[in-house]
Amino acid sequence: MANARKYPIDFSAPPAVGTTLKIGRKVGEVVAVTPHARRDGAPSWLITWSIEGRRATSGLRAAGVCYERGER
Repeated sequence: MANARKYPIDFSAPPAVGTTLKIGRKVGEVVAVTPHARRDGAPSWLITWSIEGRRATSGLRAAGVCYERGER
C-alpha cells in the first residue's frame, strides 16, 4: 500500500471567513480569501489565517502554512 500524503488544509472551494481548522497542533481561523494567480498562470485562491495572533497564508490544499515575515 502506498503512503498517502496528509494535507491538513484541503478545500475544494474557498472557505468562508471565520472558518476554523486545526493545523498541526494549533487552530487557525480564516481572516481573508483572495484570488491569486499561480506560477503557471492558473487561477487559484490565497487563504490568510490567524494562528495564535500571527498571520499566515496557504493555498486551498497545503501541508502547512507560511508565516508572514516580521511576525515572530
